[in-house]
Amino acid sequence: MKYDILKDFRVYLNTCISNKNTADKYYFAVNKLFNDKQFNSLKEINPEELKERLMSIKTKNNFSAAKQGLKHLSIFSKDLKIPDNDFFKQISAKKRNWTSKPAKTEEKLDI
Repeated sequence: MKYDILKDFRVYLNTCISNKNTADKYYFAVNKLFNDKQFNSLKEINPEELKERLMSIKTKNNFSAAKQGLKHLSIFSKDLKIPDNDFFKQISAKKRNWTSKPAKTEEKLDI
């Protein structure tokens, strides 16, 4: 099942990456990629669909976390076929370096 695979993957990340925050970032990025996808094995994941999901990520930071998470997931399980490095370089170049934040507004309180 999907959650069993991801649970074991999280344990694997925590053992091979010394920084817990980095391991969590990679795990949650991969988890978000597969959020609405159900699978029993990583063999069921279509590489073309994976590329589409990666292209839908808006920022470089999130894309990089997903990329690194997928690389670790492919090491964890040889069943997952990930795109090659050229794909990652081409898509990363098109991502923006900043996130959109709402404009700050100042409110004056009359006391």
